[in-house]
Amino acid sequence: MFSKLSYRDFTLEGVYGSRAKNVPTASFGTIFNDPAERTVDARGYLDLKYDHRFGTDWGYYGRLLYDHTSYNGYYPVDESQSGGPARVLNRDVAIGQSWGAEFALSKKLFANQILVLGSDFRDNFQQDQSNYDVQPFQEYMNDRRTSTLWGIYVQDEIRLRSNLVLDLGLRYDDYSTFGGTTNPRGALIYRPLEKTTIKLLYG
Repeated sequence: MFSKLSYRDFTLEGVYGSRAKNVPTASFGTIFNDPAERTVDARGYLDLKYDHRFGTDWGYYGRLLYDHTSYNGYYPVDESQSGGPARVLNRDVAIGQSWGAEFALSKKLFANQILVLGSDFRDNFQQDQSNYDVQPFQEYMNDRRTSTLWGIYVQDEIRLRSNLVLDLGLRYDDYSTFGGTTNPRGALIYRPLEKTTIKLLYG
């Protein structure tokens, strides 16, 4: 399912998709051609954007988002060789939820140059993984985590010629899992023809 609603400078977009896949090929040492073996993946998000121009020189971009993803695996296994039942259904589960925000402010400095300053934040408030046998119940993993990411960046787009652009950027990110990192980015973008673009990228 997909839905998109736009009003003036606002755009609201929503997506939800789910896929169920039967796996008869005995993956991960499961029982061959057992109809119970399958995986179910789902993904959904809501995205609200605000994109506004102030006169001819200033621009503002803002964004709020919510994201959800899930995975469920059903794996029938034969544990008789290790003294267990001839058929046990193993469950593999992963669930992730997050929300985030982003903004960017742009300023046209000269006729051929645009400077952009931006920042974004992401809160992964649910990062769950578990694995267990259904009957008899046996738990192998039950992991519950959260993490955050915050970043700030600056970008300078310089039009050297009508068909040649130099794009320079610098970004700092702070991860709650391992700390901060600063990374430069650069791009030389050339359009020799109307429908042809050549890019030289560094990051």
